[in-house]
Amino acid sequence: MRLRMTLAAALCCALMTGCPGKNDAGNKSSEKAGDTNTTAAAPAAASHKPLPSTPPNMTGEAPKPDLSKVKLPDGVTPEMVELGRQVWMGKAGGGSCYTCHGMDAKGSMLAPDQTDNEWLHGDGSYEAILATVKKGVPAAELKAAQAPMPPMGGANLDDQHLKAVAAYVYAISHSGN
Repeated sequence: MRLRMTLAAALCCALMTGCPGKNDAGNKSSEKAGDTNTTAAAPAAASHKPLPSTPPNMTGEAPKPDLSKVKLPDGVTPEMVELGRQVWMGKAGGGSCYTCHGMDAKGSMLAPDQTDNEWLHGDGSYEAILATVKKGVPAAELKAAQAPMPPMGGANLDDQHLKAVAAYVYAISHSGN
């Protein structure tokens, strides 16, 4: 039942955020019926690996980063990383990152892998991750994802949970998981 509700929430989120579809030629497009003034999403850069063609993994637990392999930025603590993991899994702060990026954070047809230290938006620094999560990724700025990311992933994160989930993404992407 929880999985069905989560899938419905992910679909609803994608539809509400203007998930781009494909036109008859199979090209990415953000065109809506009757809308003649549209802009296609930016093509993926050649150096980026393609997104998986699978739906998000919604089961299990989010990965625990090996913090012995990562130097946390100033001000980021192991407790923040764990709180961010809880936000990722939808267990704290109202977050639900896993619905698009997958519980394993390996990406899906909707959103990119967060574990590979390959960055589509920003340089992979904690500050850049924090800014991307806070601002989201509008359709006009998409490089590989099929759906735009609303600010804070569509959640109403407070400052503590926002910083924590950015710390978690930083840790999983820099620890070699």
